[in-house]
Amino acid sequence: MIIFTWNIRGFNKPVKHSEVLHFLRDNKVDVLGLLETRVKHNKAKMILRTTFSRYNFCCNYNKHKNGRIWILWNPITTKVDILEEHSQVVHCHVQHLPTGRNFFFSVIYGSNNAGKRTDLWNSLNHFAGKVDSWAAIGDFNVVRHPDENISNHPLILSELVDFNSCLRTSGLDDLTGSGCDFTWFNKQDATTRVYSKLDRVLVNDRRLSSSPQTTAAFLAPGISDHSPAMVYFHDDDLPKRGLNF
Repeated sequence: MIIFTWNIRGFNKPVKHSEVLHFLRDNKVDVLGLLETRVKHNKAKMILRTTFSRYNFCCNYNKHKNGRIWILWNPITTKVDILEEHSQVVHCHVQHLPTGRNFFFSVIYGSNNAGKRTDLWNSLNHFAGKVDSWAAIGDFNVVRHPDENISNHPLILSELVDFNSCLRTSGLDDLTGSGCDFTWFNKQDATTRVYSKLDRVLVNDRRLSSSPQTTAAFLAPGISDHSPAMVYFHDDDLPKRGLNF
């Protein structure tokens, strides 16, 4: 089973629709979280019902006017139950239909405002108390450690402290991954250039213990300035548990 999240940095251009569709098919993606689409609600319906007609979907327009998070999934291989929607996170339960195995999954697009990210931390901490095997994937818009950022601007350490405090409380930690060390690059010249690890794959202990072969990879950004985050769940590792929420 393969899951991706990708901050696409705007999704109004047809060339991006085509690129993402090929990306889904070429990589045999079961679930895709698209972030920062910047697409108006009426146009989103048209894009999803035409270009992505073979996929089921959920968007969080009822929580944010710009629909910051889209989730698409292949209904032949995957069943997704949306449990909670917020402006910065959508919490789901995912079942892999060929095996019947399942887990909880949260798609993240954190605010670039540190004060507003408090709502995200509270949502993750609250959700942690309801679930067992769990993965939280996406763009958190903050780094965990100072060496995850290269720029001429100093980090605000309190933002890192808040993020790490949330992860300790929720029981989430980074899944070891390969690929790009810095998942975002502002593509500016040397004087204003910034590299950061904003995109992450986080899992809890029960996710790790039940799926020791689960792997993560951060691919080249391609049409975005963010790396897609990929998670590959080996079918034999997915826990066989029903939805209990």
